[in-house]
Amino acid sequence: MAAYHGYDGVLTINSVDLSDWCTDFEIVESYGDLDTTAAGDTHETRIGGLGSFVLTATFHQDQAANAVYATLQPLVGTVTTFTGKASSATTAATNVQVGGSIFISEFSYMHPAPGTLDTFSVSWAGSGSLTITTS
Repeated sequence: MAAYHGYDGVLTINSVDLSDWCTDFEIVESYGDLDTTAAGDTHETRIGGLGSFVLTATFHQDQAANAVYATLQPLVGTVTTFTGKASSATTAATNVQVGGSIFISEFSYMHPAPGTLDTFSVSWAGSGSLTITTS
């Protein structure tokens, strides 16, 4: 088993690389759990329902041109594309790129607490299916 050290993940949203401002991100895919148990069964049986995914991320806020604010604020309330990779290395079977469309349902304009970095976390639902690229 190989251990993995994450340190240079890549996250693009609407074709803009936001990796320099992103402290972490996670892409989770899941499927509905449909019960197919019938009368007389001695154990529950199940099948998968509709699939979905969520992209969660934490960003350092930056209001400069081509940074977080300028990229994300105009997208609030819209569906846009994203891609994510665990490493900046070339996309390969050992460094897959995951992508798709997400609904930008929320955006934090600022969180200036004294003595802290201005950061914000989001959780955006997917729209459609994920694409996995290995080359």
